[in-house]
Amino acid sequence: METIENGTRAHIRWSKELSDGEKAATKNRKKFIAECLRRNSIKCDLDKVPCVALLGSGGGVRAMIALMGTLSELGNEDLLDSIMYLCGVSGSTWCISSVYDDINWSKNIKKCENKLTEDLKKRSQTPLSVWQKILLAIEEGVCSLTILWSYMVGNHMIKEINENNLSKHKGACENGANPYPIYAAVEKSNITNDKKNASGTWFEFTPHDAGFIDYGAFVNTEVIGSQFIKGGLTTTKAEQTICYLRGLWGSALASEYEIKTTIKDYIYNWFFGKHEEEEEHHAETESMSTCLRSCAVPVKCTCECCKSAEFIVTLSVEELCSEAGLKELLRLEELLEECKKNGSHHMLPPAASPLVCVPEMAFLRAGSFIPSLLSSAYEKTTIVAKLLKSLAFWQWGTTHNYLYKCNTTDNLVPKELAEKEFINLIDAGLAINSAYPLVLRPERKVNLILSFDFSAGDPFETLKHTADYCKANKIPFPDIKVHKHEEAKPSGCYVFKGPNVPTVVHIPLFNTENCAGEIQKYRDTFSTFKLSYGKDNVEDLLKVSKLNVQNNKNKILGELRKAVLP
Repeated sequence: METIENGTRAHIRWSKELSDGEKAATKNRKKFIAECLRRNSIKCDLDKVPCVALLGSGGGVRAMIALMGTLSELGNEDLLDSIMYLCGVSGSTWCISSVYDDINWSKNIKKCENKLTEDLKKRSQTPLSVWQKILLAIEEGVCSLTILWSYMVGNHMIKEINENNLSKHKGACENGANPYPIYAAVEKSNITNDKKNASGTWFEFTPHDAGFIDYGAFVNTEVIGSQFIKGGLTTTKAEQTICYLRGLWGSALASEYEIKTTIKDYIYNWFFGKHEEEEEHHAETESMSTCLRSCAVPVKCTCECCKSAEFIVTLSVEELCSEAGLKELLRLEELLEECKKNGSHHMLPPAASPLVCVPEMAFLRAGSFIPSLLSSAYEKTTIVAKLLKSLAFWQWGTTHNYLYKCNTTDNLVPKELAEKEFINLIDAGLAINSAYPLVLRPERKVNLILSFDFSAGDPFETLKHTADYCKANKIPFPDIKVHKHEEAKPSGCYVFKGPNVPTVVHIPLFNTENCAGEIQKYRDTFSTFKLSYGKDNVEDLLKVSKLNVQNNKNKILGELRKAVLP
């Protein structure tokens, strides 16, 4: 960690222009697009290359697998190199962030598909380091449910704990060999019916920078999460990992109650050292709570702190959020503060060793972390108190606000935002389950959008919400008109266009062409709540998503031909 007193090490980039890195990457990408179009018998000079964005919607593990199948088949059909931008929400971001670990992924797309398939076969193994990371976050004052959720996503859902950094993906896009990646999030305070379309809702991440698109306020991706005051970087912290970002991008996979119950069960099992019997890894169905496993030992300390923590952990979600539950949480925080003042805390013993005392956090400073458990009961109860408080108040994506105390006299950002020390970034699917606002930035000049929609329910909901968003923000977008009966039985492809608006090619995942007569069966089988995928499920979903490309190749080529700039 590095402290910079004068705040001059790094600054906010106040501009709605694209970053220099994105400009260079997209400029270099044009030659790959032009060559791809020529191979497909579409004449196109370099200065007339269309700007095509591929959108992958949210949809949990279903979206991750389906987008991989889509990309794989686009590569097989020699269409992948026609894409300028690859943009994702929630489950689609898990796929995108995975392939970019391979600097030549567009050429190696089949290899990427095989890796994803193999990863999903792995057994879940809770990494012990997760609790260390949670404790460090608590020390820094930024603890939220995202930290725990990110490891649950990586370990139990997609079977990949990716500790790489997003900024390291620059090499996979700057030479133009791959599409340019964009990841979506939204500010939690704006996810209400009256604010969803308001300025300051959408937040984007790229390998080069991140920030609120409406304010034209961006910082280097490496320093998101570091501390800023008045536009200057004051304290540099480690860059957030892909694992953490996946938890942030995919924090809304199920109902609020389902996630709360899942996290509550997880904390309970960890606190008491519960080990449920392993079920078959490839179970066809697996609920959120039964898919989680713990690998810790129970707390043995009988001090007031530990007894209070033990009582709180046994409460139900409803009881925890009640007035009595919140009162008990406050009591536990007060007891922990008293323990902290004492300077030493009971240890959890390895094997049959007697209880001993050590200074608070000594294991972190001295590197003496006992691999099988957290060193002290104090540390364990501290984690429980903070996580359960985050659960009770539903705190997600807490990160230092890089706009904190910025000058608001020029009206670039609202005073309300500048006064916040922290912001809360969450799954963009809670606003629109496909990241149209990011690719519709006028600076990106996108004129053709390939929308692969992996949403549950109404397959046109993302389009309808986007139309509302665009109307509210005076953004050009085609009229969306579909018959009501098509929500249950959509066709394989829809094309929406109009004068002076981008063309949208919209392809629902399950449709009358790739799973005729069995659309509802597929929707039920591949529910967003389904977290465990056996080999047959993965292969079936890959096949269905690939059919969407095969069936619509000619339509896509037709729209590519029309999109070539005059």
